[in-house]
Amino acid sequence: MGLISGKVASMILAGTVVTGGLASLTYDGGDALKTVRLWMMDESSKVQAFDKAEGKLLDKINALKTAASTKIGEANDLIADKNTVIRDKNQTIEGLAEEIDGYLEEIRILEAQIDELTGDNEQLRGELDSALVDLELIRAQLAQANEQIAELTTENERLNQELEKANGEIQKANDDAYGTEAFIDQVQTEKHKPLSDEEIEEVDITLPEIVDEAGTE
Repeated sequence: MGLISGKVASMILAGTVVTGGLASLTYDGGDALKTVRLWMMDESSKVQAFDKAEGKLLDKINALKTAASTKIGEANDLIADKNTVIRDKNQTIEGLAEEIDGYLEEIRILEAQIDELTGDNEQLRGELDSALVDLELIRAQLAQANEQIAELTTENERLNQELEKANGEIQKANDDAYGTEAFIDQVQTEKHKPLSDEEIEEVDITLPEIVDEAGTE
């Protein structure tokens, strides 16, 4: 028995005892008993309707929680992938920096040889020029790697914002769940009607899509 049906059933039972007591005082051959039975049948129908609506609302809330958890999982997976790429780029930068240091050392050696070996001056200068060309190429690769890291960092921040948004949706779902009992207490009187299937279907549990805008290289 759901939350609504349990509360209303208790109300019906209490009402039956009181009405039964009145019936014993005003019994006129069956009319009072018939009235009580009709009232109980009407209240029973309301209990079933409220219980059905409650179940559907709880299904909506559970679906929202499941969807939000899925989105958070997707965002966490993307963030993990981006962090892996950033670590790889950092390792590449470290390797390129070591290569640059090596080339700079070669340049210093070649410059010293140029000063000492005038006979091989042209050959050494050619090697120096080649080393400088290689150095510029590595510097260009280093600049490109830095740009990629900046892009990945921006994408990582965007995914973190998506994660915070998904966490907000989960918190909202929890708040809605906590407010369900108060809502049930409000609607389980004779002056209110249970939510229809159409009204329940209109409850929005849509979550934003997690989009990998930059992509993983």
